[in-house]
Amino acid sequence: MKDVLGIVKEYLEQNGFGGLCNVDFQCGCPSDDLAPCGEYFGRCEPGYKRQPDETCQCEIEPGDFCICKVKSNEQTGS
Repeated sequence: MKDVLGIVKEYLEQNGFGGLCNVDFQCGCPSDDLAPCGEYFGRCEPGYKRQPDETCQCEIEPGDFCICKVKSNEQTGS
């Protein structure tokens, strides 16, 4: 039987998402490493793995990625 994180991971992968994000805290985690912080993730939302820009901000190391609610800035009309 799968645990909750396993069920969430399966849903994300089947629906084309790259992980979970929480815009209130500007954090995200990829589907292969869900909730590494060990915190409550009930307010996290499905997101897409992408490079940050004005529509998606996160603290990352150079060359890394963010998990954002929108796939790209083209979807927001920016």
